[in-house]
Amino acid sequence: MVQKRPLLVAGEIREIQGRNDELIVLLSQVTGVREEWLRETVSKRLRVASPVFFDSATRRVQARRDLIFRDLILQSSKIETPSPEQAAEILARRGLMCRCPCELNA
Repeated sequence: MVQKRPLLVAGEIREIQGRNDELIVLLSQVTGVREEWLRETVSKRLRVASPVFFDSATRRVQARRDLIFRDLILQSSKIETPSPEQAAEILARRGLMCRCPCELNA
């Protein structure tokens, strides 16, 4: 049994229909993987991205650090507040996308 590993690989994945249309996913032949191992073996396919985005739930501009293997996000963590320039750009883009009528006071 793999416990307390942020990354793992499963040799077999089974989906089973449970009660009340609940889907149960069973993993077997599972082993933990260390990030260092990925960096040693598939480093050309790993990349780090730091997207800055508007979070509509908190109504704030936020940033995160993503460790990505091909198109799969392996790890995502919130990072410090984005720079004022990045926040201004995101808010300006969001304002341009706004479909509500806006009044400008001269």
